[in-house]
Amino acid sequence: MTTATDLANVPHPAGVVNTDGWQDDTPMPYRILFGELRNTGGVEHTTVQASAVQFTDGRINDGSVQEGPHVYLGDETLSSAKARELAAALSEDSRRG
Repeated sequence: MTTATDLANVPHPAGVVNTDGWQDDTPMPYRILFGELRNTGGVEHTTVQASAVQFTDGRINDGSVQEGPHVYLGDETLSSAKARELAAALSEDSRRG
């Protein structure tokens, strides 16, 4: 059985700035991790923040049990694959100038 002391000792990945409390769930308790909330330069009301689900054994869910890692653009949600696709497209646009 997992205890509150055990849960307090589960490290979160680098870059996590906030977490929800542990949720008692099947097949295993989890918490939601949040990265830094960032504003996109010069675009009003647009923010970017990453989130992921972490299990009590330290694993980050890949989307097979709970919601997989996501990047939130304001109120919009992208999967990590879609966020990488967007980042690549934006990087390509900035290279073309």
